[in-house]
Amino acid sequence: TSTNLHRTLHQQRGYTYLYHAKMKITGEGSNRRAGFYFFTDNAERQNGYMVFIRPDQNTAQLYKYVNGSYSENGGTYTSLSYTINAGQWYDIKITFDTNTGKSTCYVDDIVAVTLTDSNPFTSGECFSLRSAGCNTEYKDIYVSRLRSNNANLTATIGENGDIRTESENGSYAGRIRTILLGNNGMWSDYFEKDVK
Repeated sequence: TSTNLHRTLHQQRGYTYLYHAKMKITGEGSNRRAGFYFFTDNAERQNGYMVFIRPDQNTAQLYKYVNGSYSENGGTYTSLSYTINAGQWYDIKITFDTNTGKSTCYVDDIVAVTLTDSNPFTSGECFSLRSAGCNTEYKDIYVSRLRSNNANLTATIGENGDIRTESENGSYAGRIRTILLGNNGMWSDYFEKDVK
């Protein structure tokens, strides 16, 4: 059996999401691959989207799974050549516009592959790491939702909120992060603010 590392994450149509992780693939083999599922229905990952990078084939791939298949029932995938070196850290960002169905995969801030789904899912409830035939390290995993450039930010507090617990004794309870994708296609660094 394989390990299924996942997190419940409510996602809904009407937004653009950013899924961001740093990852490194190592180990022996000729078909090493790793990535993550996003906007997927549950931890079983039967309906949703996935990104894979493959050092042995030097490709970046985006998949749509329908009823557990990317080749039947409306599932699909796209694959483009992209140099991926085993043992090297990569910064992977996926933007997913739930209205247009367009997913864009950035590897080290360069567009590597895109997939447009003409019939996108309307909601997702899970984010899940995925690897096969390799050892994979992940770090700095973030999920963000696009906002307008003049939106006021608020955070809900509670077990199912943006911040799960209230601050105690004036300590910080959470952190709000923002990142920008400029009209020139360049990503900014994260801007952060701790909140009580």
